[in-house]
Amino acid sequence: MAGGTSYQPYKIFNDPIHGSIEMHPYLVRIIDTPEFQRLRYIRQMGSVYFVYPGASHNRFEHSIGVAHLAGELVQELNRRYHHGKDTNLDQKLQEIHEERKKDLTTKYKEELEQLEQQDVASSDDQGEF
Repeated sequence: MAGGTSYQPYKIFNDPIHGSIEMHPYLVRIIDTPEFQRLRYIRQMGSVYFVYPGASHNRFEHSIGVAHLAGELVQELNRRYHHGKDTNLDQKLQEIHEERKKDLTTKYKEELEQLEQQDVASSDDQGEF
């Protein structure tokens, strides 16, 4: 394509836990960096490999799986709060925050009243001596 960007297909990674994982071309550009590729040589399980030779997972495989799960999380959040009935996530979070703050305030007021009652009762007991 002259003057434009060419289409880059998603790349598929075969993961032992998650199966086939499709990665967006932007993620593939990160994965292809020397810094990310270096993760292939760092063991995820450390010295456990010497006791359990089957535990041969490396940080590269782990990071691919984490990227996949993070993508699924974002998609689920978008599905629930962006495309559904609850379009205003910020408002919903603010309501939850205010409700919790009110509950905590009520709880602390009740605890303070109990402590004050205990102080009054203990000072009454000390006065009898």
